[in-house]
Amino acid sequence: MQTSKQGIRAPFLGRQYNALTETPGAIPVAASAPPSFTSHELFGAQNEISIVHRGERYSLRITGLGKLILTK
Repeated sequence: MQTSKQGIRAPFLGRQYNALTETPGAIPVAASAPPSFTSHELFGAQNEISIVHRGERYSLRITGLGKLILTK
């Protein structure tokens, strides 16, 4: 393996990787990330919302300390 300023050549991956931000041998992740929401977008002014998953109702709430609790 040869080293350069840009990174380290990883012949088994067929590409360069940045030694500061990547792990050698790591599998590249798809470019599209799952949707992301802020708690404000989900909750608005409320502290609790309901989520129905596979016919079951769950409650997601914000505690007094600002943590999230999911209960069935």
